Amino acid sequence: MTRLALRDCTLEVLASEPNPAESTFPSEILTCRTPDGRTLTLFHKRAGGTGHECHGHRRGIGYEAAVYERVLELIGMSTPAFHGGENGGDGDGWLLISHLPGAERIDRIEHGDEAVVHAAAWIGRFHAAAERLPGDALATLHRYDAEYYRGWSRRTLDYVEDGERRFPWLAELCRAFEERCAPALAAAPVTAIHGEFYPRNVLIRGTDVHPIDWESAALAAGEIDLVALIDGWDESHDRALSAYVDERFDGRAPDAFERRCDAARLYLGFRWLGDRPYWTNLDSSEYEFRALRATARRMELLP
Repeated sequence: MTRLALRDCTLEVLASEPNPAESTFPSEILTCRTPDGRTLTLFHKRAGGTGHECHGHRRGIGYEAAVYERVLELIGMSTPAFHGGENGGDGDGWLLISHLPGAERIDRIEHGDEAVVHAAAWIGRFHAAAERLPGDALATLHRYDAEYYRGWSRRTLDYVEDGERRFPWLAELCRAFEERCAPALAAAPVTAIHGEFYPRNVLIRGTDVHPIDWESAALAAGEIDLVALIDGWDESHDRALSAYVDERFDGRAPDAFERRCDAARLYLGFRWLGDRPYWTNLDSSEYEFRALRATARRMELLP
């Protein structure tokens, strides 16, 4: 019988099943027995030498374990309970959290629009709570600076093929983003953010919200999480936006809120397009370029 040594106890592993969901890292569902005889069903994720760090964005399983232990556990919301984890060095970290049977990703459920509203309210509460965390907890998190934001527009411009012909406005937008949006995002009020708060990274069970995959958590503008979640959900977009504002700002958004949302949209577009050259030049990425241009025009960064 396999044993799993944690910091404060040792678990007996009674059974192990492959994770049926998609996952970047090796993972399995473990049935374990605690020293006092309780049975736990846990989700075990391992680096296994796998990594996809990109311009400081995804920081690995060891980092994710630290986020669970030092940030999420302190906030005490409905993220899966942390049971153990560490950065093993040489890309060999691991994470052990509660398994959530019956939970589904928002992008795979029938009534996703209502779930998006619930998730927007959840992340608004989370951002508000994170602002009250002690400094040593927040120090766990990587902070986005202006150079970090600039890197994504530069990568996009470097990766795009035949960009001058296909997107003659792109170089001008990248300059405007680097000069105006990157410093503004870096100077915005920060909180703990998920970093990839897309519907695929948010589990729903009933009306309970359980965000997962926190390896991109950071200190940054909360609007990044909000627009990652709600954009593309036309039927629930405005209700979700209102739910976030109610929870984060007591119903009254600050003056710069809408412009920060648009700056966050530009960042997320560049982050996707600048992740890897293959993605930049997919036929489906034409949509991302069109969205960038539309947002830039709304912000009067392009004619």
